[in-house]
Order: sequence, then structure tokens, then C-alpha cells
Amino acid sequence: MLIAGGGSACLEKLMGLSEIPCQIQIVSPEISPAVHEFISGKPNIHVILRTLVETDLEGKDLIFLATNNGKTNAEFRNLANQKGIWVNAVDDPVNCDFFSASQVKVGSIRFAISTEGNFAGISSLLRQILEELIPVEHADDFEALFEIRRQLKLRLSDPQKRKLALQSVIKQLRETYFQ
Repeated sequence: MLIAGGGSACLEKLMGLSEIPCQIQIVSPEISPAVHEFISGKPNIHVILRTLVETDLEGKDLIFLATNNGKTNAEFRNLANQKGIWVNAVDDPVNCDFFSASQVKVGSIRFAISTEGNFAGISSLLRQILEELIPVEHADDFEALFEIRRQLKLRLSDPQKRKLALQSVIKQLRETYFQ
């Protein structure tokens, strides 16, 4: 996988890709301190400090263009498409073959946010808001709720009765703790 660019858009892509076990190559004339810090200690991420060239596309399956340069994005999307490589150009939907979503994961709950390439900053902001509203520390609480639901499904086979039981629990919590 290739990321062209070394600034904040690169960092956003790296954060979204960090759970995927793959080799990532970053090509950029410079790397921001935040990107440098993020990739520290990650042997699967390699940096080449120079301008992107056509040979950088060789052997790649996916390319993220985080360049802030529509002309460069169009040129490298065309080159990549000739080689059968899919391209995502950050904040440049015209030069995208696919859109990627900003994600928030809390236990087994996952939120995906996308603006279809129109405004990555909004996706990032919404991700940050969700991370503050539902901190990762609550993952065990969600898992406990899921287990209650699983047990309830075993004891109440009628979906309507199960729904009423869950609504009753939620109502009791609201009345007790949120009024």
C-alpha cells in the first residue's frame, strides 16, 4: 500500500489503516512531526523522502493520494488506473476510485463516517466527537449489555416481549439516573 504525502491527511489514513496487517510505504518530500511520531516503532511502515514518481506504483494494490495537489492526484490516478490499481485521493472525490471511512471502534461497536471524499475534516471531527462521547473505557460496559441481550434472547424467544423487557430496563435507568 502506498500513501503519497506526509502531512495531516497522511496521518488520518495511517490511523485508519493501523489495524490492517500490511506493508505501507509513504512517499513525500517531508513528513510532519505527528506522522513521524505515529510511525515510530512500526516496522511495517517505510518512508521515502522525495517526490512521488511512477515507479512508486509498482507492486501496489491501493494508493492513497494525500498531496493537496489536484494535478498530481489526477496524473497518478491515471497512471495507477492503467496498472489496475485503485486510488483514493483525500479531499479530491473526482480522483477517487473508492472512498474510505473514518472509524470509531469501542469494543464490538464500530462507527464508520464518510463524506464521500468531499470533506475529510468533517469525518475527522465527527470521529473525535464520538470518541469523546463513547470512550474506549466503556467497551466492557457494552459487552455486558450485549451479554444481557444474548441471555434475554435465550429466556424470551418472543421478540416483542424481549423488546419490552429491554425498554423497561432503559426506562428504569433513565428514571433513576438521568432525571
